[in-house]
Amino acid sequence: MSPIPQRTLGSSGVSVGAIGHGLMLLTWKPEPHTPDEEAFESMRAAADAGSTFWNSGNFYGTPDPLANIKLLRRFFDANPEYVDKVFLSVKGGGLRGEPQTEELLRADVEATIAALGPKKKIDLFECARQVSPIEETVPILAKFVKEGLFSHIGLSEVGEKSLRNAHKIHPIAAVEVECSLWSLEDELLRVIKACEELDIALIAYSPLGRGLLVNDWKSADDIPEGDLRKASPRFSKENFPINLQLTAALKSFAAKRGIPSAQLALAYLLKLSDKIIPIPGSSHIKRTLENVEAANVTFTEEEFNEIDAILKEFPGVGERYGGHLESLNWA
Repeated sequence: MSPIPQRTLGSSGVSVGAIGHGLMLLTWKPEPHTPDEEAFESMRAAADAGSTFWNSGNFYGTPDPLANIKLLRRFFDANPEYVDKVFLSVKGGGLRGEPQTEELLRADVEATIAALGPKKKIDLFECARQVSPIEETVPILAKFVKEGLFSHIGLSEVGEKSLRNAHKIHPIAAVEVECSLWSLEDELLRVIKACEELDIALIAYSPLGRGLLVNDWKSADDIPEGDLRKASPRFSKENFPINLQLTAALKSFAAKRGIPSAQLALAYLLKLSDKIIPIPGSSHIKRTLENVEAANVTFTEEEFNEIDAILKEFPGVGERYGGHLESLNWA
């Protein structure tokens, strides 16, 4: 039995830990990447603590886009006992901007399978962004499921209408969107409602505000050069001080409650909807276990309302991405 509560991945019927494990920053950062053994220790700790939904991407790597997938291959080769413990979600097929034809998506999936190796199968595949109409891509992904390339279909950064239309074509197990105390947009709330109505899991990426709650940053200048967040409007010199007001208020509430601020953010999302599965990520065992333990933190209605009041007083500011990527949100 998992030491943390379980949540179901929609109509798939698959149960995973209520807190997942995001792998992106193990490889999608300036070199050197996290050493294998340090990454492996965190990955083992996450799974052993009940965090069994793992989220990867076939573009999570510099300079090799497949670095994250190859890291997983090395992990499962060295730790075969975790193959059946972990449910693996992989994103791909959506950041290059080309139409998502069957030829492109097949090449993308097959390259991922080859890099992942024979021990572990892709459990769920999702296009990272919806470049082509959902009515065109979902039938292609459904064909791949029938062929056995992966078992379940997910979506990423799609709006309520697209989610509902996709689910009519083929059951959608999960939809992955940015969801945090800094990203509670009206469209996100509509997507959450659709997930509750259609029995679809909502995978909440960047649930800690892209590090705002776990880093002791005082200004935008504290963010390291080469860090992806340097390009985000949310972390601009103008917006960053405003967003730190929310950070300070949440840290104060967490201290009063006697829990780490990261646990506050994750536990809030779990209470917001029973369909939400946050996927924080860390290469540090202590922080990984701290994140997973948030699944056992509960709030009274009074506490939950107090957090809501903080969010109304200090709303986050700044677009999530800016530029072309911003235009692909809520496709």
